[in-house]
Amino acid sequence: NGSYQEYRTTELTIGATTQTIGAGPGAGSSRIKINNEGIATTLTVFGTATAESSGAEALLWRGTNAANVVNVYKGSVGVAVGAGQTAAIATLRVGYTSNVLGDSFVRCSSGVTLTTINQSGGTLEINSACTTINKTAGKLKTGGSGAITTLNEDGGTTVSNSTGTITTLNVSD
Repeated sequence: NGSYQEYRTTELTIGATTQTIGAGPGAGSSRIKINNEGIATTLTVFGTATAESSGAEALLWRGTNAANVVNVYKGSVGVAVGAGQTAAIATLRVGYTSNVLGDSFVRCSSGVTLTTINQSGGTLEINSACTTINKTAGKLKTGGSGAITTLNEDGGTTVSNSTGTITTLNVSD
């Protein structure tokens, strides 16, 4: 009937401990899908192109090791945003290169276990619980039902749409 049945995974499944995206010349890729499974990974994103399709980020990443570190300086990243996907991140850093609010966009689904977030720019959307958020700039949007143990708000904007609680909120003057 002319149809083609895909039998391969739609993600690059790789056990790399260090990954760097967008460090070279050019605009970057508009669609990258990576699954690090249980390997402890440090992912650093210096840039991506505009996402291939609206409503999805250019880089779709996931990994389940509790020691994962993700650094995003520019580009759009979706963490475990597919149906039923999960990920774990010990440290998530969201920053910027030249445009504090516009350089980076990161979205974490309800299936993401977050320990520490350090946000110095960009837009970050989390839909799960987090132990500690240290925020100096950028926009943070919360959703879902995840609680935040400690939010240190030293700059930027936070929009809390989560039904979860913030146990300790420290707001600087």
